[in-house]
Amino acid sequence: MRRGLVTLAGLSLVAGCGGTQLEPLPDIQPMCDGSDDIRLVYGTGGGFVAFEDEFTAKYGRRYLAIDGHCNYWRGWNTVHGLSAGTIEPERATTLANELHFGRYSSAPGARGEPCEDSGVAYLRDVTGTLIDISCDSVSDATFVWVAAFERVRRLWTELEAEARPSWVNTSLLVLRDPSPSESRAAEWTAALDLETLAIDYTPTAAGPGPGFALAAPTLEFVNGLRQSVLDRGANPFVLFVRTPAERYYQLYVRDEPPAPVAAALEQTLATEW
Repeated sequence: MRRGLVTLAGLSLVAGCGGTQLEPLPDIQPMCDGSDDIRLVYGTGGGFVAFEDEFTAKYGRRYLAIDGHCNYWRGWNTVHGLSAGTIEPERATTLANELHFGRYSSAPGARGEPCEDSGVAYLRDVTGTLIDISCDSVSDATFVWVAAFERVRRLWTELEAEARPSWVNTSLLVLRDPSPSESRAAEWTAALDLETLAIDYTPTAAGPGPGFALAAPTLEFVNGLRQSVLDRGANPFVLFVRTPAERYYQLYVRDEPPAPVAAALEQTLATEW
């Protein structure tokens, strides 16, 4: 059973199974402080891991990073990939309050109980990192922990409609399609020879490898394939293509965020739990 709470002037009134407790909370800090720093980081991973996850989910299956100028990067390990945008200052102030930004060091303990397929979610501000490894509600979670995770998950969804694609630095993983279907395969007419990059599905501990960086004009061609899929209302994890030589491949894409964002995401996802 989650604890209910009412927040009063920096104090959290937590009603739990053991009674009511008045806890002082740190002040909310500005999320967008005008710095170049990555201020907020949210990322998910874990659970059942597919062969390609080491490639597609390098920065998290879903992630969000916001810097001190209110720029944000929103990622998904699907064809949708990376998108970006900027949050308005007034909205950023509201979000800082709703996300309890600057208070995460006051609620580091709640993690939940993992189950067989439990994933893991991380949420980091400038004071600390919150971790969720639970398949269900967390009985000992503080108000800050519950409210921050609920709000950042909604924010990640909200930003989908307004963020713009950021498909400018993209890596490609090419798998030979073990069960080709002509009906679902798009024509591959780019000059890049996929066979020279292709690997077979082999579920080994080593994973599929880092993939290959795409250069123009292949990048523009792949982006066109991605957009055509999204325009049809789909958001798959993979693109299916067929070459003129009647070879079939599965294409996985990963958009690389700016270096400071990538570093912040990898550091956060490496947090021990």
